[in-house]
Amino acid sequence: MGEAIRAAVAVSGLDPRVVTSDPAYLPVLAALARQLRLRARTQPGELPPPLPERAADLERAIAQGNRARGPGNLALLAAHERLERLGRPLNAVVTAVGAPRR
Repeated sequence: MGEAIRAAVAVSGLDPRVVTSDPAYLPVLAALARQLRLRARTQPGELPPPLPERAADLERAIAQGNRARGPGNLALLAAHERLERLGRPLNAVVTAVGAPRR
């Protein structure tokens, strides 16, 4: 779960102890860690899990100055996790919009 915690800290700017001890962040950390493990086993031609790419997009936006670092980014990752977990199986999602500028 180390890489998931690193990504969560990078986008939120929070202390790692806060991220790992707050129950509100645990579901997104678990989903991110699970998808990072799946990404390592993705075969050529398969679609990679989306949550690690969303976290990387947020990190790039922060580095470019298009987004501020803050806990709201973890909430955005959690919303994308719920979208993939709950919306995709119902065919309720056509496409997910990336992170807006802040």
